[in-house]
Amino acid sequence: MVPYRTTFSLDQATVSGIRELALIWETSQAGVIRRAVAQAKAQSAPMGVQEALASYRVGAVPRTLAELAELTTTMRADRRADAQARERDSGKQG
Repeated sequence: MVPYRTTFSLDQATVSGIRELALIWETSQAGVIRRAVAQAKAQSAPMGVQEALASYRVGAVPRTLAELAELTTTMRADRRADAQARERDSGKQG
């Protein structure tokens, strides 16, 4: 790894947080920044289909039960409306 030196202007709370994490994690302040950036990058990466399905299987659903129920009701109504429209349209063509 080629080291790069850089300068940031940070507020006191952030500086204190970096110093505190350096003590907790037993690393340098630069190590805290590297670790935090790596974690943020990993969390920000979009999930693939297989990863998304796996997270749903273990209960990582980003909606409440009420939101899921409402979404399910809406989607069923939309599918019914689409099916009815297709039936009407197929009757007009024949």
